[in-house]
Order: sequence, then structure tokens, then C-alpha cells
Amino acid sequence: MTEKELKKEKDDLKSTLYAKINEIRGNNDLKQVAAKIDELNAYLDGDDSRLENIIDNLAQFFTSNDKRKIQKKIDDILDNYDKIDKTGTPKYNDDKKNRIKSLIIEIDDICNQNFIDRFKKILGIGS
Repeated sequence: MTEKELKKEKDDLKSTLYAKINEIRGNNDLKQVAAKIDELNAYLDGDDSRLENIIDNLAQFFTSNDKRKIQKKIDDILDNYDKIDKTGTPKYNDDKKNRIKSLIIEIDDICNQNFIDRFKKILGIGS
């Protein structure tokens, strides 16, 4: 993929994730999504420099809105998505890209739970 194609894919992923985050109404759902995003962000932090991680942590510290904090972590997750090294290899391999795409599916599942699904979860009925 070219850098231009990767940039477009990154922008599409970001807008999809932002839209899903903005759909979340329940605090429990927001916490579930934040936990999933935190997990992926921690996994991908190894691709960031120490300075980038410090700046990202400071930005998180000074952000009070929970949805905005999640969006900043999405930015951090996707910051290297469209980067290509000197050899022409994308910085994120297929595994990392698939993890990001899986995150979208997981967030979508959380957002699409209906009342009965939530009720079953609370009572511990079913899966």
C-alpha cells in the first residue's frame, strides 16, 4: 500500500471509531470500550518513541472528558498506521492492523447491545 492509501484507511478507521465512541450513552459501556482501547494502546506503545509516549500521557492527564480521553487514545493507536519506514515497509504489520479492526468490531458489539442482552449480562444468564 502507498502512503496515501494508508492515510485514507487511517482516516476512515479514525472516523469510524470516533462515531462509535460518540454513540455510547452508558457509563458501563464507556468503561468497557475504554478498557479495550487501553489494552490495544499499551500493546502498540512499543512503536512510539519515549517522547511520544510522554506527550500522549500528558495529553491524557489534562483531558477531563472521558469520551475525549478515548479519542486521544485512538489518535495514539493510529498515529503510526500510515507511516512507512525507509525500506518501504509499513510500520504496522498485518497483525497490528487486524487488532485495530477487531477493536472496531468489539466496540460495535458493545454499542449494539440491546436491553435484553444487558439484562442477561447483569443477571449472569447466558453468555
